[in-house]
Amino acid sequence: MNQSGRNIKNHGFTLAELLVTIVILGIAAMVVIPSIGNTADMQATSAARQLVSDLLFAQTYSISQKHPYQVVFDVANESYEVQDSDTGSVITHPITKSPYQMPFLANKHLKDVRIDVADFDSGNLVRFNSLGMPYNSAGAQLAARGTVTLTAGTHSITVTVEPVSGRINTP
Repeated sequence: MNQSGRNIKNHGFTLAELLVTIVILGIAAMVVIPSIGNTADMQATSAARQLVSDLLFAQTYSISQKHPYQVVFDVANESYEVQDSDTGSVITHPITKSPYQMPFLANKHLKDVRIDVADFDSGNLVRFNSLGMPYNSAGAQLAARGTVTLTAGTHSITVTVEPVSGRINTP
């Protein structure tokens, strides 16, 4: 009981409580909102991981099948595909059972990714022999490191294929 003999209940918040809450929400918004809007670096990273996976698949498939397979890049259309080196036909993806192609523009998660450079001794493809060694479009072993540079916004990632060993790297 209070001095006047009746119970008084406090409803609402004090001005200080409201100001503290607004300041905390403002700080949280300044931190969270910019990271929501900028997904370019995540798209480039995801595309690079996908590319490394597909290059490794082509390489190991060539070894397991004792047959050459190649990854052909179409810079103009922002895509690449895995092909049988002898026929040039696109192989079937072992999981999706569809043609083994990666069109970045048609992929809603990677639509901002661009292929800036695909250079394998001045060609646009890398072929793997039955030992997993990389070759260029002329059928010769790679003389220099092959590179594919993917860009999304201002973020770029370069995937490399080493000559002789065929080691596939991202920085």
